[in-house]
Amino acid sequence: MSGNTALSSILPLLAATLQTGCMTSSPGEFCRAEGVQFLSVTAEEGDVCALFQSKFAEALAKDGDSADGADGWIIAIDIEKSGTINADVARMTSSGAKSYPTVSVDVMDRPLNLTDVEQLALSAARVIRTEDARTASATQ
Repeated sequence: MSGNTALSSILPLLAATLQTGCMTSSPGEFCRAEGVQFLSVTAEEGDVCALFQSKFAEALAKDGDSADGADGWIIAIDIEKSGTINADVARMTSSGAKSYPTVSVDVMDRPLNLTDVEQLALSAARVIRTEDARTASATQ
């Protein structure tokens, strides 16, 4: 499963959870990683999510974004045997979810590893900054 299809499959459930007030954790709590067996190191889904969330939060905080205006992040990571890793990210707010474009990292000369997960998180943060800036300038 890749692209926003992965995100759309979990978005309704998470949106309902947020709307009913069941979310008791911090932003970034909702993460799913599929295909972890295709990494060159042994890692669990939770390890991949924790690494992605950590680097993602660092990158956003570095630019002063953190999670302002967000009730939470939904992250869907897909790791493919072919050497591609994709992330779909949505920001949950009181008014609903905002999905961002799918971000991918492709590796052709070696197996995917945890450094690629870190690169994916940094790329996702850049896409969010770009999209939010574009949205802000369009509404001015």
